[in-house]
Amino acid sequence: EAYLEQVVGDLKISAHVSGTASLDFAQKNFAYEVMPFGEFLRRAADRRKDQRYYYYRSQHAKRNKPSSLDVLGPLADDFQLPDVLQAGYTVHSTVLRVASPGLRMWLHYDIC
Repeated sequence: EAYLEQVVGDLKISAHVSGTASLDFAQKNFAYEVMPFGEFLRRAADRRKDQRYYYYRSQHAKRNKPSSLDVLGPLADDFQLPDVLQAGYTVHSTVLRVASPGLRMWLHYDIC
């Protein structure tokens, strides 16, 4: 947590916030809140102070573009796929997902 806050810190992010542990995309039982990444980490980590659940996924600033860890600045440099996983392939997107302990979300998968 401390490292993520140090590296990403004040970057404004949009997080899903819900009073229930099971996020439901169909029912939209969550709201979006914009906050600094560091604040998100503190809220998501300590449910004793804030009983809500938090979920963040990194995404491109333009919603019609593939997600990229590059939006997280220097943190993106910490992630490297081994060459064997990239052999013959082009990486379509990279996503960082962070959530409160106990949070559950809808089953989903991405295809391209």
